Amino acid sequence: DIVQLDFFNISKSGDVQTMEARAVNYTKRLLDNRFHSFGAEFKEYFSPSVDLDSYYALLFQVSFNVPRIMGHILHSCYLDQISRGEKITLQGIRISAKKHYEKVLSAYFDRKNRFATEPFERKLDRHNQKVLLDKLALEASTLKTKISTGSIGGNYFKGLNNPPVSHFTIYPRLEAMLSSLELNFLVTKYHEMRDKSGDAVSVYCFNYGLCEDKRLTWGYPK
Repeated sequence: DIVQLDFFNISKSGDVQTMEARAVNYTKRLLDNRFHSFGAEFKEYFSPSVDLDSYYALLFQVSFNVPRIMGHILHSCYLDQISRGEKITLQGIRISAKKHYEKVLSAYFDRKNRFATEPFERKLDRHNQKVLLDKLALEASTLKTKISTGSIGGNYFKGLNNPPVSHFTIYPRLEAMLSSLELNFLVTKYHEMRDKSGDAVSVYCFNYGLCEDKRLTWGYPK
């Protein structure tokens, strides 16, 4: 049997709002059960300045319910805030997501320098993935500027001073090109839908920490 682990396959639904609600509910159950296992309460460690649901939602967004990534981020929050007698904040989680991207995820591209005996084909593949990721991020940054200046979209994006550009669509036949980036959590499949022409497209999004590093707003207008 094939057991699906990706949040998209586990929480898949006809609309993105239902999918997100299911995924965040999983985040809540995962964290609550883990805290209870150690005789603690989740709310004890988080600032009461916002409701707990906001923390569950953000922790889903920064980890996509991968326990290892969530552990890295919470450990960073512990070092930065809890160990200093402070409560964890939303901004603290965002900073931890950026640190995780810088210290762990982006290190994937540094292997070509650390392993001299690695086959050249692997180094070339990793180089190509880096070029592809940089091109995607540059396109998102350019799109953000065009939306902000009103050169595209017109009144459709009116009122968005800092437009989110973390999500993008590709045709399913191109998904294999993103498989290595997805395997390393740099991009993640988020949804399936149809474009204006009625063609099937797959929605992908950048890693939250990557967006923080590139100063790209993560998400989409509700």
